[in-house]
This record gives sequence, C-alpha cells and structure tokens, in this order.
Amino acid sequence: MSDKKLLDRKKIVVLGASGKFGAIATREILANGGEVIAVVRNRGKFVSQFPDQRSNPKLTIKICDCFDEKEFLHTCNEIKNEVKISGVINCLSYRPMNKYMEDSSENWSKSIDANSLSMFLIGKHYGSMLAENGHGSIVMVSSIYGAVGPNFDIYEGEEFETEPDYPFIKGGMINFTRYLASYYRNTNVRVNCLVAGGLEGDQSDTFKEKYAGKTLLGRMANADDIAGPMIFLLSDMSSYMTGAQLVVDGGWTAI
Repeated sequence: MSDKKLLDRKKIVVLGASGKFGAIATREILANGGEVIAVVRNRGKFVSQFPDQRSNPKLTIKICDCFDEKEFLHTCNEIKNEVKISGVINCLSYRPMNKYMEDSSENWSKSIDANSLSMFLIGKHYGSMLAENGHGSIVMVSSIYGAVGPNFDIYEGEEFETEPDYPFIKGGMINFTRYLASYYRNTNVRVNCLVAGGLEGDQSDTFKEKYAGKTLLGRMANADDIAGPMIFLLSDMSSYMTGAQLVVDGGWTAI
C-alpha cells in the first residue's frame, strides 16, 4: 500500500491561518504532506499556536491584513513570485458588529465592505494565479447561517448571539462560490464551499447542550470533523467537484 499523503507536493495558501478554522486547516495540510503559506495579521499569535512547527521548512508565514487591498495585492504578488501554488483556503473573517440589530449602519458597512472585498480579491487574484498554473482548488469556509436562518432560541441566557452581517456575508459566499466555479470553467480550477456547523470551544455547557439538541448527531463539531472535509476539497479526491457546498453540520440543516 502506498504511504503517499493526500496533499504531497501541494502548496496551499491559508488565508486567516491564525483563526479557529485557519489553524485547523494549517495543521491538517501539514499533516497530509502539503506545504502551507500561512497568511496572518499577527505573527506572534500564529506562532504561539504552532510551537512544534517553528522549524518546519514546509511552513511559510506571510504578514498581511487581507482586508486592505494594497497589502493583499503585495502579499499575493510575493507568493506568486516565490512559489507555484496548488490551492487556497479562505478562512478570513472580519467581525466589527457586536450589538446585533442595535448596532450602527457604519459597522454594518465596514463589515460588508471588508468581507466582500476580500472574497472578490481572492477570486480575482488567487483564482487567476491558479488558472495560470493550470490547476488548483479554492475552498471558501462558510457557515450553516449562510444556508439557513439563525436559531435565536439557543442564545437565550448567553452573552452572545449571531450578528446580522454574518449570515449576509456567509450566504453571499456560497453563491459567490458558484459564480467563481462558473467563471473558471475549463481552467482546471475548482471552487467549492465548506458549510460548517458550530465548532465546540469555550461556550457554556448550557449552550452546547441546546446546540447539540438541534443536530442529528447530538453534538457540536470538533476540529477533526472540519479537518477531513477541508483536506478532501483541497485534494484530488474531490477532482470532479466544483461550485458545490459540502455541508458539515451534524445534521443541523437536515431537520
């Protein structure tokens, strides 16, 4: 049996590599034989999450605010001149809203402008880079709240809920994925969307219990639940998939 790993010789750009989904992607790509170009705003935060990878020659760190077009283009051009990439995974998230429907229109505009701009720049510049290379996979990380409305009952008694910009952005991401897949037809560039359910973290036990009750599998997602689908979409295992939404939510949207 071959011991070849799914991402051997593949060089993957992880945008937002220090976030919760970006960190999962980074670790799993390295574990599957791939090389990671980690694009982060804060080197210290990223390095602290990967103390065992500091001397790994397969990990390159790029400092960039991907919501700033000039910085985005500078970093994108650096990567283009240094390496021939095989894929990109978008784990970026800019969340200025925190007062829900009581928040300001200014914060709404900041969120929509920044998040939609980053998606457009990824599709335009990384997509064309992959097309020039003759192949590649773009993975957008969306959310169940981009596919269905939020269930506000599970947030009762908690100190947080879902801001209105989040489902707007994540829903747009799903359809923009379809657009990019169609745009890059016949280039051997595939564009797919991972629609993720809630990732278990430091939420209260009450919240976790309420959330779990809304799924068919009776629990929130863990890192391994998300990691496998990420690798599947980045690898040749999904070579006949483009414009698709891979829903990983424990059955939340099936009920």
